[in-house]
Amino acid sequence: MSMNKKYLSLVIVSLIFCPLAVSATGVLTGLNNTAAGTGLDANKDLITFVGKIIGVILGLLGAVLVVILIYAGIMWGFLARGDNTQIKKAKEMIINAVIGLAIVLAAYAITTFVFTSLNNALVNNVKTANPNVNSNNPGQYSAQ
Repeated sequence: MSMNKKYLSLVIVSLIFCPLAVSATGVLTGLNNTAAGTGLDANKDLITFVGKIIGVILGLLGAVLVVILIYAGIMWGFLARGDNTQIKKAKEMIINAVIGLAIVLAAYAITTFVFTSLNNALVNNVKTANPNVNSNNPGQYSAQ
């Protein structure tokens, strides 16, 4: 097995097992606690849920791009050993990873702005239609 394949398999295994180790530390008990932890709580609206899902996906993409950036740096610094084709390949990977990170960060910023605006518009529209609506959760009514 070549050195590149070993490092690539190490990165892939790390990406698979790191989320499992992190999720195992905060295990919630009970169905209601689990639903609340995943954002599927009955008091949450669809806009918030979809926003959280998109945020998780963009976060994972960002993490993958950071791993690619680190791998390209290792490839350039240690694995190329003066080979110009490997150095060129590593430079291209770094440039592509930085461009990908910029795109993911821009997508995250745009998504956050759009979903925050939609949520605020929903709260304001529901509140003007019925002033007894709880502003923190448009699906719940405040006590009169």
